[in-house]
Amino acid sequence: MTHLLARLSETLEGDEEYRNVGRFFTADVLFQCGGARRLVRVRGGRIAELSREPGFDAPWDFALRAPEAIWEQFTRTPPPPFFTDIWAMRMRVPEFVWEGNTLLAAQNARALTRMTELLRVVRAQQEAAHGA
Repeated sequence: MTHLLARLSETLEGDEEYRNVGRFFTADVLFQCGGARRLVRVRGGRIAELSREPGFDAPWDFALRAPEAIWEQFTRTPPPPFFTDIWAMRMRVPEFVWEGNTLLAAQNARALTRMTELLRVVRAQQEAAHGA
């Protein structure tokens, strides 16, 4: 999943829905896939910085953590039941952990949801490019 985050920025820029709902989205979001961590700094709806393996002291607002198998299911098109969005996963998938400032996440629910949904688009584009 972490390789999908590297290409997410250009997908967000091209997505009209995300541009509309995300223009005020500002947060530092830590994504963890198994042991791999990526810190995505979002400013005004744009990815300002993507840090690979941030240090233990790198601040973040909230984190979305899950084993690689969980993220793999989430990024499928179509996703299986309970993996349709991060809100369903939060309630129904015990391995999916959401921590930190969940109020900030909730205040930006639509932008965060669309951002994570677009990981599926990135995966589909990569699979199409590689003939998978």
